[in-house]
Amino acid sequence: MSDQQPISDSAANVGALATSRGTLPRGRTVLIGTFGNEDSPGALLRGPSGRVQRVELGDDALGGKVTAIGNGAIAIASGSRTKVLHLP
Repeated sequence: MSDQQPISDSAANVGALATSRGTLPRGRTVLIGTFGNEDSPGALLRGPSGRVQRVELGDDALGGKVTAIGNGAIAIASGSRTKVLHLP
């Protein structure tokens, strides 16, 4: 028996929805998912061009640094400003 769990229908649809035309707003960066655990959280961002970027704490994104990831949101700090993106 494999120790990998099968992908559920809803999980399989996430990738398709993230890359489908008209599903997510274009022209801006959108949070399309978070993953990992408290010790090693990560997130997927889709940029205005449609390019998907995987980020972790401390990574550069949107002209700042990723400072928090969790509960369907990501925080990116740049100077004294913090931008928070939420799952659509």
